[in-house]
Amino acid sequence: MVVATTALAFTAGAWVVPTAFLYLQWFHYMRQGYGLARMYFRATPDGQVAGGRDLATDAVIYLVPFYGIAARSATMGATFLNLPVKAVVLPEAVTTVLGRAAPAAVLFWLLRSFASLLRGTLDTIYAGFVLSHIAIFLVAYVGIEDANTGWLAINVWHNLQYVLVVWMMNQKKYSGGVDPAARFISRISQPGRIAIYFLSCLAISTGVYIVLGSFVAIVGGGLAITVGIYMGINFHHYIVDALIWKRRRVPQTI
Repeated sequence: MVVATTALAFTAGAWVVPTAFLYLQWFHYMRQGYGLARMYFRATPDGQVAGGRDLATDAVIYLVPFYGIAARSATMGATFLNLPVKAVVLPEAVTTVLGRAAPAAVLFWLLRSFASLLRGTLDTIYAGFVLSHIAIFLVAYVGIEDANTGWLAINVWHNLQYVLVVWMMNQKKYSGGVDPAARFISRISQPGRIAIYFLSCLAISTGVYIVLGSFVAIVGGGLAITVGIYMGINFHHYIVDALIWKRRRVPQTI
């Protein structure tokens, strides 16, 4: 992926890869929000019904990010993360429609959630997650004027979500104790060690990017090499992530 991205940066222009990153990142974060919302929904009584859907939540999950990226594209200019980009600016009429549809969907969802709260049937954890999804996309893409700062806000939110989900899955996987075949990951995944898990991820990723930074400085190559390596890693993550979460679990036999 890094080789392909670097080649693209050299041949198609340095703006192509950062522009692709801007929109693929937005899509990736939106889809993760949808996937987590589905996980929460399946834990509710309605979600236990085969084929059950929560269309009001689905509308919010998608419409708010679509309006967010349309608004950002119209105002962000020609650079992103100090790299050249060419934003896809939608016709003003389309952005206006999205700007009305998204608040309407949010208002309907809020009214429905409030009614459920009055009846005592509101799943507060599920509703809280959806509310956080609405808030971060509006803050990152609409509320924060600077595109780089907005990117940082939603990137931190995304990574915290991701690490927390993986932590919960690993905690369940290694609930029986330390696995001799995976001592490190199973040890830091034991109950009560979530802080150690987060710090371990932070330390490893920091070390990796320090090495990458040194490598880029030694190799040189300018903007194309830098874009190719860093963006290639992100694109690899998007592809692998999409494949991992769609894999079906293979039943284990004794």
